[in-house]
Amino acid sequence: MLLGASLLGVLLFSKLVLKLPWTQVAFSLLLLYLGSGGWRFVRIFIKTIRRDVFGGLVLLKVKAKVRRYLRQRRTVPILFASTVQRHPNKTALIFEGRYLPLDQEAYTRIQAGVEKL
Repeated sequence: MLLGASLLGVLLFSKLVLKLPWTQVAFSLLLLYLGSGGWRFVRIFIKTIRRDVFGGLVLLKVKAKVRRYLRQRRTVPILFASTVQRHPNKTALIFEGRYLPLDQEAYTRIQAGVEKL
């Protein structure tokens, strides 16, 4: 908490009173942070950056697919029907030991609300 307050104080003092450019302010904050024991943060950052970048890329891919589906006006039932056509013998749901296959008959029963789980 004290470190955060001192970093904020240096930021305000450097920018408002000394009127330094943002590059110099950022560099001075980095030096102050690293000088006050901030290497732990750097070490954690280096260890986790690969995982974070991978997670961000997965999120961007999902967002791109959702946008594409919205633009094409493809709804969940349409996507489900296309999956049924591609993989008719795969299992769609497993509930209490019952296996519901991805066939056209099961798909129409689900749409009609006849299939009770």
